Amino acid sequence: MSRFYFLFLIILLVGCKAEHAEETNLSSQIPPITDDTEMLKLVSQYNSGRDQFSGSCASCHGSVDNTDKRNRSPENIQNAIFSIGTMKFLKGLSADVTYEISLALDDQVKSQVEEYLRSKDPTPPPPPEENFRLAEIKPIIGTRFYLESTFEDLFVAPAAQRTTGDTQILNKIKTLIVNQGAALGGPCRLYDSSCPGSLDDNREAEALPAANALRKGYTIRACEEILAINQSVNNALAKVQLTVTSQASQQNIAKVFDLFFPGKDFTQNELNSIARIHQSCKNKGMNDINSWRFSLLGLCKSSLLEVL
Repeated sequence: MSRFYFLFLIILLVGCKAEHAEETNLSSQIPPITDDTEMLKLVSQYNSGRDQFSGSCASCHGSVDNTDKRNRSPENIQNAIFSIGTMKFLKGLSADVTYEISLALDDQVKSQVEEYLRSKDPTPPPPPEENFRLAEIKPIIGTRFYLESTFEDLFVAPAAQRTTGDTQILNKIKTLIVNQGAALGGPCRLYDSSCPGSLDDNREAEALPAANALRKGYTIRACEEILAINQSVNNALAKVQLTVTSQASQQNIAKVFDLFFPGKDFTQNELNSIARIHQSCKNKGMNDINSWRFSLLGLCKSSLLEVL
């Protein structure tokens, strides 16, 4: 009996230790900062982490300030990326980026940064009512028909120039996007057989769908399977007067960004992230088309592609 009680205590202690480790965040590891230069560096990393979270994580986990994933260490984030299927597309995030995301999720770091910024610009915050109103503003997510149009614009050649490769792409778009009404939203279209499944499935196809993990899983799969077809890579690059042999220069990457996200102002950090993907592929011995394939895949998986 005493031996059993001893083992039970050990199990409890191990469980408590594991739970405590899961909640470890960065604030306890950052020494107090009094130097302006170091503080400005922390502010820059914190803001970069917020941008990275918004671009890579917000579609599934909500806004960086309201997500239930706050106060996660870089190790927690990396473990989630490699163990959760819908997050594996983030494996390319560098240790520096993961660290910055962890900073952005840390409540104490947030307070430290906000206090520092207030000391430099003591402008009073907006009243609580306005804070609440702004927090309720959410981007409108496109239905499957919006995604159908987007994917065709990106990856399918003009009708007069289409090949068998384009037919394969169109079939993928229909199977993975158009026929997924319950997950991706949008009304039923009987005339093109976009109403598969039961009546309940089609009745649940939302007119204004919400971002969630299931939806993200479908769009990620569509990106991967469509870009696995060489013609889709060639078509996307041709739309901005590039080929697979074109260099991944800042100018060329900017053209591709504008193709995927027309009218959006992109940052130097965003351009550099795609350049790093392309260079990483080259360093691993990949050929021209595969280097561009994975570069385009990074853009295709962005949640911004789904926002109206």
